[in-house]
Amino acid sequence: MRKRKFPGKIPVSGSRNKRIGPILWVLCASLCLAPEFPITALAEDTDRDHPRPVSPPHKPVEDRLRLMLVLGLNSMSWASYSYSTSVTTASGELLQYSGTQVSPGGTLIIGAAITPPGALRRWTLGLNLNLGGLESWARPVVPSGIATPFSQEDLIFQIERKYGYRAGWAPAFSPYIEHDVAALLGRKLRLGYAYWTQRGEYKGSFVANPVTGAPGAYDVHLNYSSHLVRVSLNHYEFLDSDTTVGGSEDRGNKMGLLEQVGVSAGTHRTVMIFVGIGPFWRF
Repeated sequence: MRKRKFPGKIPVSGSRNKRIGPILWVLCASLCLAPEFPITALAEDTDRDHPRPVSPPHKPVEDRLRLMLVLGLNSMSWASYSYSTSVTTASGELLQYSGTQVSPGGTLIIGAAITPPGALRRWTLGLNLNLGGLESWARPVVPSGIATPFSQEDLIFQIERKYGYRAGWAPAFSPYIEHDVAALLGRKLRLGYAYWTQRGEYKGSFVANPVTGAPGAYDVHLNYSSHLVRVSLNHYEFLDSDTTVGGSEDRGNKMGLLEQVGVSAGTHRTVMIFVGIGPFWRF
């Protein structure tokens, strides 16, 4: 009768096979009884040997002091101002009138601004010197509907003749503060507040009575002030690089050109449009 083989038994033949058989049994048993290999521990050991590179913290785009000078034009599309008129007739009588008028105008801007470094880098403080003013010389200086013992037509004619080619308004300082709110097409969009105050004066003589030729004297004081919401779009370009300030910038550059355009609107029916250009330095 044929002998039946035991399951799992490895047949051996010869003296050599008899030696290899027990070794194979030991290896198989070791593999079956061995615990699972700690793959996670190996991964941790690998991470310790080769640590991942740590990215440096993000640095702000602007962390230096920025100084700007601006030369520009300001178109005062519309603004309301007050006047106070004193007229002295030939007989020595003193007459006084006051009221308000609305007029367009324009100024030449000479300004300076500074942007602090660090945490305040989004704020800009500025001061503009405005040369010019409203075209008030073409407006009446006596309230409408009031009868006067002198010629209002000749009074306005003399004011227009004397001050039509020179501003009757004194230079005005206008401080402002702005904050960066967005980056638009490589430019910085800023929103802020500005204050404007300006005074003017018309003074001279005129013909109070055209029939008799009696002279008269006038002294007109003008006053304008406004609280303004200021919106500006600013483009910075370094002179020694094609890099502009709106996203990243070359930190090696220190001087460039500023282009600015904006609009202001506020109290006393004021609307202004301004443009400017000038150098800037980064320290």
